[in-house]
Amino acid sequence: MPGIKQPICVCIVLLSIIYHASASAVTTIHSIRFEGNEETQELFLRRQMVLSEGDVFDEAHLAESLQALVDTDLFKSVDYYLASDLAEDENAADAQIDLVVVVKEKHYLLLLPRIRVKDNQTNVGLQLHWDNIFGMNHRLRLLAENRGSTVGVAENRSEFEYEYPNIRGSRYSLGVSYVKQNEIDDTTPGMEVNRKDQSFGFGISRWLNDTQHNYGWFANMGWGFIDRQNDALDILQPDESLRAVVLSLGYGFAKTHEYDYTRSGKEFGYKVDISNRMFGSESEFARHELYYRSYYRFESRPEDNLNVQIILGHASHDIMGGQAFNLGGDNLRGYAASRFLGNAVLQINMEYLTPFDDHPRLRYVGFVDLGNTYENVRDVVHLQLKAGAGVGLRWKIPSFVKLSLRVDLGYAFSDKDYRITAGTRYSY
Repeated sequence: MPGIKQPICVCIVLLSIIYHASASAVTTIHSIRFEGNEETQELFLRRQMVLSEGDVFDEAHLAESLQALVDTDLFKSVDYYLASDLAEDENAADAQIDLVVVVKEKHYLLLLPRIRVKDNQTNVGLQLHWDNIFGMNHRLRLLAENRGSTVGVAENRSEFEYEYPNIRGSRYSLGVSYVKQNEIDDTTPGMEVNRKDQSFGFGISRWLNDTQHNYGWFANMGWGFIDRQNDALDILQPDESLRAVVLSLGYGFAKTHEYDYTRSGKEFGYKVDISNRMFGSESEFARHELYYRSYYRFESRPEDNLNVQIILGHASHDIMGGQAFNLGGDNLRGYAASRFLGNAVLQINMEYLTPFDDHPRLRYVGFVDLGNTYENVRDVVHLQLKAGAGVGLRWKIPSFVKLSLRVDLGYAFSDKDYRITAGTRYSY
């Protein structure tokens, strides 16, 4: 027995070394390649990935990377496969793999008719959506819309928007916009006014996380310039003009995920628009808004969605001669557009969506809308909320970016009336 003690000790040491070597064996990523990205730049794709070359391969991080690509909503599908550059008999501790991410791109240029039904009035126009410009997720929106006529005067609206996300790979994004429109204010018969507005704005936002990914806490700031001309239709009434310079500030949190036809996650925040004479503005006001949106999926029914939105707003004064908030139409379905006006608002929207059995991209929806406007935010606790409810259909079209057709039939409990609203985007 004393003669074999030393060999046994040597064996134990060798087994220990082998065990720890096998326990610490890892598989690293030798390279990451992309397939199917004919327009999207590889640099943009790599920014969305949690994994990079040299990292230990981790399935959870892989799933997070693929989901980040899906969340851009630029691809019909995102998949992957693994390839190894090692022979089968090589040591597992030296294992390296090649990760190949396969994307199928959507159509990024879309010209489509725009039809909006509000208060039995149909607005017709054309809109251009150009997504993923330069292969770096820049976005352009153009709109020309005929909004019908009131007291024989045509009402029109045109819009331009451009968004440049992640400027030169940073956490900063830039947006610019220009809007030109006119509408008839006929609240006082015989004193109708053709209100002509031109507005220009730009804003800068920054993600406050420690990564290059576009989720989490954020802050933004912007400037807006509004020029309003009130042309009285009665020649005996004077025309008026008014200009405003607006400082916008915001802070919040956003992290949502996209799936084949559902969403999950939440976003919430605070934003304020301030117009003051010290900016060179001819109109003074401060408009505050708190918002919360959440999109719920359920483990037992992952194809269903429960979506909730809450908005609480308050303005110190009228804005450019009009009240700051309005409810009715798309935001309080069943009621006429702008049915309720005020300088404070409480709005609550809830939708439950469930798919057709044979066509899951086509979904039924049941909704409840609650809200009211007030002269002052203190009135929120005293005045009753107006209620609307109804049913609708949603069709998410996977070949285009963020295109979802919707039609809703809402009933207004206070007005005892039905109305139809329709559009080409999510309701919220």
